[in-house]
This record gives sequence, structure tokens and C-alpha cells, in this order.
Amino acid sequence: MKAVKSIIFSIVRIGKRVLRLFLPEKISVRVIQAARTMLIYYPKSITEYFRYVFRMLPNIIKLPFSRKIRHSNELAIPIAPFVECDGTLIPSDEMLLGSIANKGETCELVFCCAFTGRHRIIQKIVEETLCSNEAQGVRWMLTGSTQEDEKFIRALSRKTRKVAGFIVENRPLGRKWQTCMYYATRYYQSQLYGITGSDDIISNKLVDYIIRRHRKNVELIKNPFFLPGMYGTLEWLVSHTNKQHALVPQIIKCSYRYDTAFEPLGAGRFYTRKFMEECDGFIFESNQERLLDDRGYFEVRNRGKSLEYYTIEDGPLISVKGDWVQLNSIGDFLSAKTLTLEEYSFAGYEHLNKSLSDATHKFLFKPAKVSLQLNFSQIDTGID
Repeated sequence: MKAVKSIIFSIVRIGKRVLRLFLPEKISVRVIQAARTMLIYYPKSITEYFRYVFRMLPNIIKLPFSRKIRHSNELAIPIAPFVECDGTLIPSDEMLLGSIANKGETCELVFCCAFTGRHRIIQKIVEETLCSNEAQGVRWMLTGSTQEDEKFIRALSRKTRKVAGFIVENRPLGRKWQTCMYYATRYYQSQLYGITGSDDIISNKLVDYIIRRHRKNVELIKNPFFLPGMYGTLEWLVSHTNKQHALVPQIIKCSYRYDTAFEPLGAGRFYTRKFMEECDGFIFESNQERLLDDRGYFEVRNRGKSLEYYTIEDGPLISVKGDWVQLNSIGDFLSAKTLTLEEYSFAGYEHLNKSLSDATHKFLFKPAKVSLQLNFSQIDTGID
């Protein structure tokens, strides 16, 4: 059995370095992925092993081909000083010269977020992650686009001493996100780099789960080659806070349909440092305004890395919909043919009560004044 595993391991190594020199990219990607799938499975016998292989090959063949990446690796130029996590400033021209390299603290998880406005909800998103049991190892990198955003980053940095950031032009959005990730990997030496949108709340329960899960993987998997390249999810919660005049509960449990899902949700992705070093931190489509995160998924897959999924039971990710401009409105969710939706208001309310801090829970749901009924907050953009 060891001999078989050694052969497959050799195929993977050769595939990464040599196969693409002789085979079309579409075929070489298939070979590498098939080899990794076979190697990950540890059967009790050779017969069981090959039965598993032949059972899995049709699923591998059905996976979509890696499309040609439409991007450039250009980064946005910072238009204001870089705010360090202790509140001190670094001139933007020194950022371009690499003066921020490794100046941030070594940590376990860095969250990255590109935003414009929405300061109130972003502050809640940050504070929720920093009240987790593993908060000592959590840091943030924020990228805004206005003077108000810069003031917000400075204030949050001074308050928490765990938030760094800077501002760049808001368009194209992909370049803004890529620049955020680029400086996050240069400033912080972290084990994980998480992605969250400006209206996506990562529960403190999920923060604890991801850090501990990766810590356990590092302990058990001695060869870094086999560590996951990404942790992600196919299911999340949508909390609709907009104009709930009739006190109608509206928490929706969303998941990608099995027959249409081929990559995890963009928010709530956690990339490992080993993978980020391999791709030099470039995981976003720099020249695009939408579908920005496809590149990260294809980089993971094409480099032969594994992807580990988590569920809302491990820790929920909540997409908050309110009175602001957003990429995906509540109407988009209700009409999407690629999603499976489940009314989850009362069960979801209880689940969130156990997974979120009291402050975040009260932020999303008004405290009942008369009885223990389910009420919703009116959340504005936070620009005031």
C-alpha cells in the first residue's frame, strides 16, 4: 500500500512541475486532481482503493474546466498613509517600497475586507471576531476609498490595536480587493487569511472553529503539501433587516444546490499561508467588478490543493441585508435558481443567539420590550 501511495505522490509532484509542459492545461489539471483524490483516501485494501478510484473519476471529469484568467496582477496605488495596527502611520510612498514588510504581529488569522462606508456594521463585524475565545490571534486588514473611511480605520485601529488598513480608489473593485490581500500577506505573518464582505458577519463561534480546526490539521498532517489550501462553506444565513414593519421574521438559510455548486461562497473563505505563498497572494480578478473570487478557487484547484468545508453548525456566516447598495439584494437570493432556500427565522434566531456575542445579537435584533418575540433592527449604512 505504501508503494502505491508513493507512486501517486510522485504523479502529483511530476504533474505540478512537468505535465503542463507536455499536456494541455485542461488535461494536466485533471491528472493532478485525480492523483490527489486517490492519495487522500486511505483504504483498508488495494481492492477497496481501486473501487473508490473508479467511483470518484466520473465526478472529477464532470468538474468545470479551469477557464482562462482575465486579470492583471496590477495593484492599486495607496492614496493615504498606511495605518498600522497600533495606530501609527507609514507614508504611502514607503508602502510601495516595501517598508511595511513583516511589521505586523505574527498571528493565527487575519481578516481582510474592502469597503466604502457602512462603518457601523463593519465595526460590529470586527468586534464580533475580536470577542471570540481565540481573539488573541486575530487581526484585521481594511481597505477603504474615502477620507471618512480613512478616519474610520484610524479610529478603529486606536480602539482595538488589532486593525491595520489604508485607502485606494474604489474602481475596479477587484483591484481594490487584491491590494487589500496583497498588503495583508506582506504586513502580517499569519497562518490563515480570511475574506469577509462589508455586510457579512463572521460569528465568533466560526472564528474559534476555523482556528482550532487548522491548528489540529497542522498537528496531524506532518507534510505541508497535504494541508488544505482553503476552508470554505456552501451554506450561510441571510438576515433581512429592511423595513420589518409587521415584525415578520426573516432569516433565510441558503445553500448552493448540489448540482450547480462548483466552488464555495466568496465570503467566509480562509486561505492557508502555505497556499498564499505559492500563489504570491494573488487570488482576486484585478480588472473585474463582479465574480472577483473565482481566481482564488481555481488557484487552489489547479495547484492540487484540497478544500475543506464547514457548516453553519460549526459556526454561522450571516449576510446582513438592509438599506444600502449591495451586490446581491434579498430579491436576488429569492429568485436565484442555483440556491436552495429554507425559512429559518425561529430556529435561526436561537442558533444565532448561541453563536454571536450579545452586542452583535442585539445589533441584528431589537430587544423585545413587552414579550420575548422576534424583532428586527433597522440598520443603516453607517455613514453619519
